[in-house]
Amino acid sequence: MAAPVLAPDGRTAVAAISVTGPVGRFRPESHADAVRAAATALGSTLARRGH
Repeated sequence: MAAPVLAPDGRTAVAAISVTGPVGRFRPESHADAVRAAATALGSTLARRGH
């Protein structure tokens, strides 16, 4: 599962964060909120730094 890291305009993806796991045990839905939060936080950090 993956989430885009968005530029300050909120529409342009500048990177992505992803998580993978074993097919038989990995449950993406249990990680979705954390991956989205990490991508949002990284986008905010990049925006503050002017990237």
